[in-house]
Amino acid sequence: MNLQDALAALTTSLESLNRDDVTMTPRVDGDELTVSVRSTDVDALRGFDVVAQPLPSEERTADDLAHDITEVVERELMYGQLAATDEDGEFKRIVV
Repeated sequence: MNLQDALAALTTSLESLNRDDVTMTPRVDGDELTVSVRSTDVDALRGFDVVAQPLPSEERTADDLAHDITEVVERELMYGQLAATDEDGEFKRIVV
């Protein structure tokens, strides 16, 4: 799977979730496609990361992968309360 194709599909897919209080930054880093979701409130920077590491043997298309990631982001945003960093300074990481 070409992750650049998945990134393009994901960028388009995330537009439907656009919120003024949240930034969503999709990127390809090596063999990972990651979306960093962040929001700043009065207390802290909050958010989570959604990471996909598709295997060559997977039969998902770039559009399928973008859809799966978008569903996870949408579900997490519906919870309303984004987590702050953990004790190690890391954001919650969700692997798709």
